[in-house]
Amino acid sequence: MKAYETEYEAQPRVVRVERVEPPTIGDATVAFRFGSGLDHFVLVAWRKANATASVLVEGSSVTLADAVRLARRQEAHLQAAAS
Repeated sequence: MKAYETEYEAQPRVVRVERVEPPTIGDATVAFRFGSGLDHFVLVAWRKANATASVLVEGSSVTLADAVRLARRQEAHLQAAAS
């Protein structure tokens, strides 16, 4: 998770990057919101054991809830594949 934190917190200040309270997914989770103008992004990344996954949503009005919904769906797919 440290790699995600380092990458997104080091973004040029031309793009406003905001670390947001992450949901609980897996063993560790980080979340960021960034963008400029009408182009906005929300990233949710998580770790489960020794694997990491992430989702990135883009749009003019995306929210953390949009990214969390997709992250939980992806986590369910990963859990099913691991079983």
